[in-house]
Amino acid sequence: MASDNVPEFLMDEMALISHILDHSTEAAIVLDPLVGICYSTVSCNQVLGRSPEQLLGAHAKSFFHEDDVPRAIEARISALAVGHSGPLDLRGLHGDGTYRWFEAEWWRFDEPGSGKQRVVLHLRDIDHRIRTVEALNISQAQQDRLLQYGAGVTAILSSESGVLSYVSPSIHHVLGWTQDQISELPISRFIHPEDGLAFEELQEQVLLTPNGRSQIEIRCRNKNGSWRIMEL
Repeated sequence: MASDNVPEFLMDEMALISHILDHSTEAAIVLDPLVGICYSTVSCNQVLGRSPEQLLGAHAKSFFHEDDVPRAIEARISALAVGHSGPLDLRGLHGDGTYRWFEAEWWRFDEPGSGKQRVVLHLRDIDHRIRTVEALNISQAQQDRLLQYGAGVTAILSSESGVLSYVSPSIHHVLGWTQDQISELPISRFIHPEDGLAFEELQEQVLLTPNGRSQIEIRCRNKNGSWRIMEL
């Protein structure tokens, strides 16, 4: 018989589906418009830090951050109307008492026979991803601040035109020039005439050396007309 060739664990399809859902990295919650949460998968234990029993009967206000509740309610209503809503990034209350970021999607479920409509909410923990992005944004902001207010200046010099094609915003803090002003100034007018030859020799040496680098102290023109000794 054909069934003899089917693995035994596939014979109980509901048990298999239950096993998959219970050990998923995604939490699934069934929302009833009258009673709130009426069912949730066992995976809520690891995803939300809360058991299905703890979630039973809860509403959006008791789980989502107060600032995100209106969007969660709107998404559920939208799912009932059109069948699906999301994904949205929302903060939810974890079992450890902290709010974490979750990616939420709502799907309408039309109960066979009764015609009753419920919504299935899927939640994925994306807190680490959100925190990483926030940390990168902070790091970028700190880097931008260093470029603007740091004691050093970063510049890109075109060897063909002899013009500074890029200068970091800190040029204003260090030497009084704006980025636009300095980008229009030939390097020959920015460096003291007596230091020009040494600078040209250094530049040629760096260009001829793979990954070349060197260091020199020369006088650079301040916006007020004075000369400042700079280490390049």
